[in-house]
Amino acid sequence: MTSSCLPCRLASVPKRTSSKIERRVVQPQTIARECVTISRSVSPRAFASVLAGVLLLQLGWAIALPMLRGADEIEHVKKASGISTGEFLSAAVPVEGDIVEVQRDVCLLLHDGFDLAACEPVEASPSEESEHSSTELMNTTAALSNPVWYVVVAPASWLLDGAATVWGIRAIGAVICALLITWAVILNSTIRAPHRSSQCGVMLCLTPAVIYASTVAAPNGVHMASALLLWVALLTTDDHRHNAWAICVAGATMSVTHTLGLFWLTCAVASLALLRGRRHVLSLGRNLVKSPAALAILVATILFALSWIAAVRPNDPTRGGGDPLAESTKDIPAIAHGVVWIIQLVGTMPYRFNFLWFIVYGLWFVVFAVFLARSLQRAEGRERLTMAAVTTVGVIIPIAVTILTYEVHGYAWQGRYELPLLFAVPLIAASVRQTPGPRDFKWAAAQEVATGLAMGLGATCLAVATDSGPALAVCAGILAPLGWWMMWESSHASTMSDARRRPAAWSRDQDSSTVPP
Repeated sequence: MTSSCLPCRLASVPKRTSSKIERRVVQPQTIARECVTISRSVSPRAFASVLAGVLLLQLGWAIALPMLRGADEIEHVKKASGISTGEFLSAAVPVEGDIVEVQRDVCLLLHDGFDLAACEPVEASPSEESEHSSTELMNTTAALSNPVWYVVVAPASWLLDGAATVWGIRAIGAVICALLITWAVILNSTIRAPHRSSQCGVMLCLTPAVIYASTVAAPNGVHMASALLLWVALLTTDDHRHNAWAICVAGATMSVTHTLGLFWLTCAVASLALLRGRRHVLSLGRNLVKSPAALAILVATILFALSWIAAVRPNDPTRGGGDPLAESTKDIPAIAHGVVWIIQLVGTMPYRFNFLWFIVYGLWFVVFAVFLARSLQRAEGRERLTMAAVTTVGVIIPIAVTILTYEVHGYAWQGRYELPLLFAVPLIAASVRQTPGPRDFKWAAAQEVATGLAMGLGATCLAVATDSGPALAVCAGILAPLGWWMMWESSHASTMSDARRRPAAWSRDQDSSTVPP
């Protein structure tokens, strides 16, 4: 990308001329924002390396979680099974007998807090298409969910039989998440200055809760991964023509994978306007128009999501039988739920009140607190205001939703629901820290090690908690951090090798007495 900002123009001046200019005093605070980004190409090999790291990380978490033990996983599997047979809105859907048996075993194992009657089929009938299994009608609480994600994973029900269908659904969802996460990591690394610290924001967004959700047979992981891509695309560059497809694909995916997707998308645009100004958002819209195919996909998807919500009302608390956990959550003090919401940002798994080892939370929160504190020291007014506004909304929304749905659902809110909004905080903080100084290199390396260790411990804890066995616990504890470090080292190596062939971006922390030669 050719920049017209002052430092870049000065960088192109011949050496004998720029030697005189070097003595000029240039205040980088006034021009840093014009040139903190630079576009670099990424080879397919680099993309494949990062993708391999993400898949390896997901594999570590996937083997730690037995089938149908993920949060609400059985409900989404039943919904996908119904979609594969053409049942888009029916509460009772046909489910293969093998899956029914696995669900019954899970319900008996975890009967505390589960409605055992919901684990039993409504009606059984022999399957005319298969001699090896039968289908049984079962009720699902996901009957009113947007069908797009379920249509995408439906081929697993057509191609696989029995319990293998669940692993097929998991695999399809995990690959989609891996592609979105890789896209976000690569986009962030190719736009920002080519140094390790530029990835710290994305690294902190990918909490264990996000990686865990990406390996469960549910649309929540895809929703989180697409939100990460959206924020990266909005915040990394001023030339949105290069990001049009990323913005539109991410926005479209967010809209149809969660009923809060449209709200989070609106919050993202409002936050961008607060951070960069109204003219910046209008410029973004004009540049999106230059990619009509991508824009058409986004508009069509948003219209479909709005139509589905208006017609079906999937979040109406007066519809359905309520949450079987509603009464039990009311017995827990409100302040305790607030603390749990914060912890759930890092992850509670496999269910909402199953905590990981506290060293995992300690590592993650300490790294985030230090990173945010160092960024706030150099942040300007708009950046601090935007981060404060996003955090405030992140506090108000859970309280408002809980008040409106308390009678039916109790304290149904979970902290992971607002991760698509709160991704903005570390990413905005990372945009402040465009600093290739020695301390930043050391800090970024320490952050990579600490978060990788947290990933390994989290996957091991999940395997232990679900009785997956010592062998799988050890494998999960090795594969998860290995994939984590492979992902970041691959992205860093690819951008550094490309940066050797291109001028680096201007940093606000470079020496203010000179301009780059």
